[in-house]
Amino acid sequence: MAPHPFNKPDGDVILRTSDNVEFRVRSHILIEASPVFEKMLARRKSSAESDTSASRRVIDLTEDSTTTETWLLLIYPVFQDPSFWSRMDLLKAQAVLHATAEYQILAVQSAIAHYLSRKASSGNSRRRFVIWAIACRHRLEELAATAASHMTLRDARPAILPLDDLEHLEGISAGDYHRLLHYHRESGKVDQEYRFLQDPSPKQEPRVPYIPVQVPSPNLICRSSDVVDISRSQGTFVCGITHDSSEG
Repeated sequence: MAPHPFNKPDGDVILRTSDNVEFRVRSHILIEASPVFEKMLARRKSSAESDTSASRRVIDLTEDSTTTETWLLLIYPVFQDPSFWSRMDLLKAQAVLHATAEYQILAVQSAIAHYLSRKASSGNSRRRFVIWAIACRHRLEELAATAASHMTLRDARPAILPLDDLEHLEGISAGDYHRLLHYHRESGKVDQEYRFLQDPSPKQEPRVPYIPVQVPSPNLICRSSDVVDISRSQGTFVCGITHDSSEG
């Protein structure tokens, strides 16, 4: 069972995590925070039975209980433990960003981005690079710019990362990394409109498949002036040949 306040019996929705922890939450809070949960819950009809346990809806999540509790605490109107942010780390922040991007919980994404921005301004070179990479994966332009502004060209080179940390480069495009290096080669003196990330390419219209023209079988023989027979379809042209065969 999840900890307080997600263990109250009057919670009308159960969020079951990947490690089988059940969070009893109030549906109206989920609906206000997430359009994804709003649509999900709208499709689920409440049971007509009066028993609350029978009418409680269950939603299985792919995230574990630590990640789920973290983003729930950020949307619930409860007193926040002063140690909440001190217990946050980069891995947990990234997991929360991934979950809240899937559920489109913008308020939590903003709070996590603000936390990472503070960490980038005070962290070491490795931390700045990792935060920039997180920003790239989640297409957070402002966070990417903040992390880059606190880095140097040396920080931007992945060779500074231990081999075990190269996993942080997963999901980063060559274009993202090139723009980071360009920014530092220019010593940060770039246009105000300079962007570290690019929006995904617009979807291209599907190409119409090529359909070959169906040519009818030859049903006409055209005989040239030099007595050469050429087979043609009567439906393709009106034949009045006066040329010899060498002129086609």
